[in-house]
Amino acid sequence: LSCANRMSETSEEMMVDMSDQSASPPLGLEEHSLDDSLIHGSALSKAAAPHSAPKKNSLCYDIFMPILVVALFAGGLVTILVANNWRANDPTEIAKIYHEKHPFIDGKNQLPYAIKAIYKGDLKSVNLNEEHTAIATDIPGVRKGKLGGVVWSSYMPCGIIYGNEGPAAVERTLYQMDIIYDIIRKYYTTFKIASDPAEVPEIFSNDKLVSSVISIEGGHQIHDDLSVLRMFRKLGAISMSLTHECSTAWAETENPYNTQYTTVKGITDFGVSVIAEMNRIGMMVDLSHTSVAAMTLGLQVSQAPVLFSLSGAKALCDSPLNVPDSLFDPIAKKGGVVMVPLFPPAICGWAATLFDQYRAGLITQTNLVQQYDESTQSCGIEEVFQHIDYLKTKLGVSRIGISSNFDANLGLAIKDLENTSKLINLTARLVKAGYSENDITGIIGGNFLKAWAVAEQVSEEILLEELGGQRPTGIFTL
Repeated sequence: LSCANRMSETSEEMMVDMSDQSASPPLGLEEHSLDDSLIHGSALSKAAAPHSAPKKNSLCYDIFMPILVVALFAGGLVTILVANNWRANDPTEIAKIYHEKHPFIDGKNQLPYAIKAIYKGDLKSVNLNEEHTAIATDIPGVRKGKLGGVVWSSYMPCGIIYGNEGPAAVERTLYQMDIIYDIIRKYYTTFKIASDPAEVPEIFSNDKLVSSVISIEGGHQIHDDLSVLRMFRKLGAISMSLTHECSTAWAETENPYNTQYTTVKGITDFGVSVIAEMNRIGMMVDLSHTSVAAMTLGLQVSQAPVLFSLSGAKALCDSPLNVPDSLFDPIAKKGGVVMVPLFPPAICGWAATLFDQYRAGLITQTNLVQQYDESTQSCGIEEVFQHIDYLKTKLGVSRIGISSNFDANLGLAIKDLENTSKLINLTARLVKAGYSENDITGIIGGNFLKAWAVAEQVSEEILLEELGGQRPTGIFTL
């Protein structure tokens, strides 16, 4: 206030002075304005020394300027702190931090089959570095959704397999595996093959790449031959679903409209030998797409943790794809993982009803998509979260994973989780629900990696016993 009064007095003195010398400006002011002197913090000139106003203003500048600087700095600091505090409490921002620290692993992705179906298997016809609407998986989406690992599915439909065309299953599975390796080779700055679970965090942290592994989508693809199973493992497949839409000669599908091997119930003796061989070579048993009887027996005979790569909680959505509560205890004891899918018919009961009509041949795929899109019923991120939360309570948080099934969802999509770019939204929902970082880390990938590691350990123990306690190194000892 004192300095402000002095500024006022200075102004009055200058006015009087200027009125007395109206013929010419004060000496020195013709070259230096008052504003310039305040900006530069100096007196006007030696010639202007007789005038006391500039000195008074300079003194005020010296007093006020540091205060002003401190005030501006403090205000900026407060702004930064408020912004950082907002980020620290925003679920999406926290989810991004988690995805940067821990790999989000998609437990089932069908892009390789989409490339075959849409682009005739020609990678030159599609640039994954660009955003796409025809497919749900592209590299911009992978980056935005902060995907850290992916299990590429090598899938061939059941319809072409049995009868005289049986060997085509093996050939076409190899064709799909070749597409997977082509993707990894062409987009080597994004993807890298992981041969064991320990490599995944290394690839993620050190190479900043997306770990890639391979799964076989159905037991029909080995053409009832264990030597084919072993070769698929040597080519990098780490898991296999015992069945898909059709039963095999040794395992029963969950599909109520299956027309192949309809007399097979549960798992046959040969099916048990398939599981035993998968345990021996370190290939995880996937029980999604199997009947409840097959699920039950598979859990009993497998020595290693099992996967359910496309299953939610049957109590929330009465789909034959899903796992009943009665199997939660054996799954937990076996160290298995139920990977909640982003496949609407496995998440929402009304979507499961539509899917059942499609399977029964009552509606076409076009009708299915149209009725799904036009429905006023919800099937979004909240319903996916409800499955996760239910499994957390009934099965245990360390037994949960995530699989998108992207590019094989028949044109159906979970709202706000339509493609890879949206995966961060699911993690944000877990943050919002109060899940701990440790729990979230497990759900988005850690639980899957632990199950895979135990499966490898079981394989190691079996092989060591076979070889008298000394195992040669290299994958060709499988």
